[in-house]
Amino acid sequence: MINELSQLANALENARIPTASWHRKYQTLPKASSKRPCIRILLRDDDTVWFSRVPDEDAAFLRKFGSNQGSFPAMNLAPLYRITDSGQKETLQKVLQGKQKAPPLEIIRQWCRESNWSDKFLRKYTNSLIHVPAEIQQSLAGHSELAILQLIRDAEPLKDPQVFHQKLQEAAFQMLARKEHTVLALQLLFHPGDGSQPARDDFGTLSVILDSRTLERRGTPSVGADFTEEFNAALQQAEQLKAAVVPAADEEDAFGQPYQPSDAPMPRVTLAGGFITSLRTMFRAHPCQFRYGRIGNDTYPLSQDMRMRLKSALEWVSDEQRREITWTNLSRDDILFVYPNRLPEGSASFVRLFRPSPNRSILFEQEAKNFLELFRPKGQTSPAHPDRIQLLVLHKVDRGRTKLAYTQHVTPADIQRCSAQWAEGCRNLPRFRLTALPILFPAQTSEILNRTWKQDGSLLPDRSRPFPPYHGIQLFLDCQRQPLLELHVLVQSTVTLAAFAGWMMIAPPQQWESRAKQLAYLKQAIVLLALLLYRLDIRKENYMQNFPYLYGQLLKASDELHVLYCRTERKGEIPKQLAGSSCYAAATEAPLRTLAQLSLRMAPYMNWARSYQYQKVETENCESWRARWLLGVCEKISAALSEAWTPSVRFCDEEKAQLFMGYLASLPKLSNTQPQTKNKEESEHDA
Repeated sequence: MINELSQLANALENARIPTASWHRKYQTLPKASSKRPCIRILLRDDDTVWFSRVPDEDAAFLRKFGSNQGSFPAMNLAPLYRITDSGQKETLQKVLQGKQKAPPLEIIRQWCRESNWSDKFLRKYTNSLIHVPAEIQQSLAGHSELAILQLIRDAEPLKDPQVFHQKLQEAAFQMLARKEHTVLALQLLFHPGDGSQPARDDFGTLSVILDSRTLERRGTPSVGADFTEEFNAALQQAEQLKAAVVPAADEEDAFGQPYQPSDAPMPRVTLAGGFITSLRTMFRAHPCQFRYGRIGNDTYPLSQDMRMRLKSALEWVSDEQRREITWTNLSRDDILFVYPNRLPEGSASFVRLFRPSPNRSILFEQEAKNFLELFRPKGQTSPAHPDRIQLLVLHKVDRGRTKLAYTQHVTPADIQRCSAQWAEGCRNLPRFRLTALPILFPAQTSEILNRTWKQDGSLLPDRSRPFPPYHGIQLFLDCQRQPLLELHVLVQSTVTLAAFAGWMMIAPPQQWESRAKQLAYLKQAIVLLALLLYRLDIRKENYMQNFPYLYGQLLKASDELHVLYCRTERKGEIPKQLAGSSCYAAATEAPLRTLAQLSLRMAPYMNWARSYQYQKVETENCESWRARWLLGVCEKISAALSEAWTPSVRFCDEEKAQLFMGYLASLPKLSNTQPQTKNKEESEHDA
């Protein structure tokens, strides 16, 4: 990821785009929400405290100095008391959810029996209120006018945890007595603990930030931007002064910059996409490092200036304001970044070509056109226009580890070629009754391949996801690779899906509304299947003449004839499994033997259709014309089958895909077999 970020840093510098450079230990706060609020604790002049909730959008821009073991002025406290009684926890939960009012103060006071500030928590408390402030004072010595140093002086009385505990409790009960911010007061007071866990390990967490009246009067409260910028600037200046007294480096880093060996960890960045990543990590215990005599960070040396430059670039490209512009979430644990080597003006999106935006309904073709226009402005040719595009995907392995899962460097010409071939592949389809089969976005491919279908059209829970979320992007950019594995996986799904899919192809549109979600998934599977066949150089004008496709058409015609018989002779009572669909699974494994079974099963329906086709149209529901049409279709397909007949015993994956296409595609048109006037539904069956 270092090389990719260095190119971005150069692009930002060339475009003269300023980036915020944050001190490596000045980190963002956890994401705030109604269940996990960020609480501002105000230190008043009379040595009491008051607290309020920081708006979630403001909490996203606040920062804390330190680490997970302790930080300041924002920190992770624990609620004051722990309750394990099931009745008390149930009451507390209902109050927090707004389902009932808070109990009387006397009852709430009775809950305050077991202090939640255990010895284990107090070690973190000591770090946050004593050790970290002392580190800040030492780093910023000689700058007594800074707001952060004034806040440290104001917070001196809170070094005693018993004092802080008492002040918070008094403030909470004052709020409860006034019926002001009741939910926030109860969240501060109580942690619903697990009685089966030791109290020292089960104390919960509470995100807070300290503030004071003194800072308010100065106009630099700790929850304001001025405080944050002033503190960060002071930290950066102190870091530069510290580096100035270090002896001159006699080595160079990977980018030719002066390098002084350091054991300091690489900078970490909290991504707006939902997790934290480090620029680079190398575990010292890996034996491969000893071969070259370089351990840890020295295996790929980076100067402090270069580290901060790359960190600033990653913070810029992953900023919340650039969501759906330079980055997007492919899943909960995967983030896609896309950016060019030269940044154009404006805020056009680079990621919408690969993943559909949830708030937009623009089709792939238009998004591809919009994307390419970023690199070829109308009527302009300038060397300042971007000509290279970087893609990278970060994957969260677990809570503490993130890895670079995928990276690719392409040109606009590559994107243009891949987009054209992708769109052409998605159109590699025969006629379908379905009204719209939109071209897929690359990121949708993995979702389709990872779906496991039931016979009723519903999906099984996601137990395993063999294809990563970025797999479709790989498939999109690698136009020459034959997707044999993808085809095999999708074909296996179509065997289960065939019964539901075949039914949907003959069901009236009124029944589609209740299955809108499954129908959308079915459309995606059909389009992806067409694309995979295209990548294998199997075009529709050829496979529509092949034996497997024609076989599928015969199964579909059998279903249609079976339905017509049931509507006419059984008063519309249609069985869940039809003649063609019941043979589909067997046909994928033993097509010739199954064809003989199908002919035997269809014999009575064919004989009925031969007699029914001559019945005069005397009522509105008479469909003798349709029987005549279906007989003609079966005869035409049978004649084509005889010409395409092969001694094949089993279908391969490519042939199974063609079988599925033929089973769902519209039947061929015939002339002089239909009356001039038909209702809308019958026309749709022919379309």
